[in-house]
Amino acid sequence: MSRIDELRHAISEKGRLLVLFSGGLDSGLLAKLAHDSLGSDAAALTIDSPVIPRHETVVARALADEIGISHHVVTVDELNEPHFQENPPDRCYHCRKSRDTRAWQWAREHGFPAIADGLNYSDLSDYRPGLQAANEDGIWHPFIEFKVGKDEIRTLSKELGLSGSDRPSMACLASRFPHGHSVSAQRVDRVDQAEQYLR
Repeated sequence: MSRIDELRHAISEKGRLLVLFSGGLDSGLLAKLAHDSLGSDAAALTIDSPVIPRHETVVARALADEIGISHHVVTVDELNEPHFQENPPDRCYHCRKSRDTRAWQWAREHGFPAIADGLNYSDLSDYRPGLQAANEDGIWHPFIEFKVGKDEIRTLSKELGLSGSDRPSMACLASRFPHGHSVSAQRVDRVDQAEQYLR
């Protein structure tokens, strides 16, 4: 069984699956595999937030259209949370908990018993407090389960003809600020505008 078939088989066993979909390389491949495996029983959910670069949401919509997967967007505003604004080292943990709560709410409302994300095996070599939160929240990580790393994700994406297989990874705008340096809507917007100009 090929790697792609192995992943498709595992996905198909979920019956219905909601993919947390940023529009990046990892979640893009997962959404493609989910759509191929489950058809209308797969959906992609994008979290829109002030700390997500504006152009990333546009990219996510375009990639979902290319894949053909049912795509939905929900809004979360982490900047309303004082703990997030303070930007502590575990900021990503609390952010992920908030997003997972919103994702599970949407999933239950629409009849999805399982949620998966595109975290991959290479992510285990980095400090990922968000991974701990996702594990606690029952999010499935198929690329970690099957030990699929970043390089293999690029290879599989090219094999399936997905656009954006050469796109660099993109972190949220809050990651531009050192821990302890407070994050505000004004500062985040300034960074987003600067990066749009540089692009």
